[in-house]
Amino acid sequence: MTLLCLMKRLKLDYRLFTSVIQLIPEIRVLIGLKDIPHYITLQKFFKRIGSNFIDKIMDKTIKLFNIEDLWVALDGTGHSCDQASLYYTDKIKKQNKKWRKSFTKNQIAIDTTNQVILAHRVVKGPRHDSKDAIPLIRKIKKYKPIGFIRESI
Repeated sequence: MTLLCLMKRLKLDYRLFTSVIQLIPEIRVLIGLKDIPHYITLQKFFKRIGSNFIDKIMDKTIKLFNIEDLWVALDGTGHSCDQASLYYTDKIKKQNKKWRKSFTKNQIAIDTTNQVILAHRVVKGPRHDSKDAIPLIRKIKKYKPIGFIRESI
């Protein structure tokens, strides 16, 4: 997981990342690896990790922070799960009226003071952010009780 985070931070692809890491032995020593895994191993790991695994990692990292007052912000974004071109998808839609594009919605809750991700949620299909706000807040409550401030518009 550490290698994947470093790869994303450096904005490298799998092949280039593994070749760069092999040239820098200090990183391997810091992480505690004897050998750098093959780039396909990293790809397969990334495809197989689930949200429960990420939740466990987030729990451990959040416990390192001593958060006294939470100022939480929620935000979400959606993206398509396929890599088909727009031309191809338009052709398919015209030929098959029941065809639907796959879509994923990602939402996170962060503490704006410390810039720490407190919770995340991934769901299928396009949907409004408000549907996932309550489940995200429930995840955050396990760290610290949250008070709400209501403002009139």
